[in-house]
Amino acid sequence: MKTLQLLLLLIITSLFISTVCAQSNNTNNEQTIYTTPLNGIYIIGSSSFANYSNITNAIADLTQNGVSGPVDLFLEMGTYSGCFNITNIPGSSITNTITFQSLNGDTATTTIGNSISANSYVFKLDSAHNINFKNLGFRTDGVSESKILNIINSNHISIDNCHFIGTNCCTNIINAHLIRSIASDYIYITNSTFYSGNTPIYILLLYTSVLNI
Repeated sequence: MKTLQLLLLLIITSLFISTVCAQSNNTNNEQTIYTTPLNGIYIIGSSSFANYSNITNAIADLTQNGVSGPVDLFLEMGTYSGCFNITNIPGSSITNTITFQSLNGDTATTTIGNSISANSYVFKLDSAHNINFKNLGFRTDGVSESKILNIINSNHISIDNCHFIGTNCCTNIINAHLIRSIASDYIYITNSTFYSGNTPIYILLLYTSVLNI
């Protein structure tokens, strides 16, 4: 009975979070830039060298076109806001990974986050595979039960040298985490720091993980 109640609570919470972020996604309209599978290095930012002006469009291309080799998405210095959804990306594999990382390697000057004042997430990985986050700052300023990485039914997710800042908003520990992983496999968290959040990392039904924080 307790297991069933927990699963129902997680399902309800996930549905509510999805609704909030769908209504409050970043202000950029999603659009694809390329028409062929991605392969190689791409830059996200506002400079003349950037391939994408925002994370949303980069994810749209990945989802629609897939990848034909390893993809490195370098974020220029700045703050990126929104709720970002990553699902299964065609062509991704152990060798064809997708890596989001800061261009200058500085977690303090390249930050991804949101300030939604209710259940939310920054990245939701649902049935996503072979995704890496490296040298990035993450934060959520939401006042209620906000997460940064919400990982569901995914595998081979790597978080390396990242800095997480959350909020100590809630007495309900199930809904106040910086990283939440459910029914996922091969989650690697290394060389990363966590501030705030009632429970920084919450793992349920995880088969294999490497934590070296």
